[in-house]
Amino acid sequence: MADATVESRIEGIENLLNQLVQQPQEKKLLIAGEEEGSEPTEYAFADMDDQLQVLYTKLEIVQKQGQQMQTDAQFKIEQNQILQNAYSQAIKAELAKSNESEAEVVDESDGDESEG
Repeated sequence: MADATVESRIEGIENLLNQLVQQPQEKKLLIAGEEEGSEPTEYAFADMDDQLQVLYTKLEIVQKQGQQMQTDAQFKIEQNQILQNAYSQAIKAELAKSNESEAEVVDESDGDESEG
């Protein structure tokens, strides 16, 4: 009975692994129709000649580079925003300190003038 349980577990694990391991999807290129509203034409990568496959591969590389540039730019914008917020907070803190010290100086000078 224990063997049956182990075998069923192994079979379940194998089924899960088979579900997780996906067959690579065939690359396809969609070319928009010349007329507005027309359906795009689909071309399979495997059906392309060598020159078209090279061009398609270059297109993929350029698209990935474009996506990477967008990601990098978004990251830089977020970094810049964080720095702006940090500097703003530092300025506010310094201004608050200088306002407190000015208030103390004014209070002390008011007291000195009334004595003299």
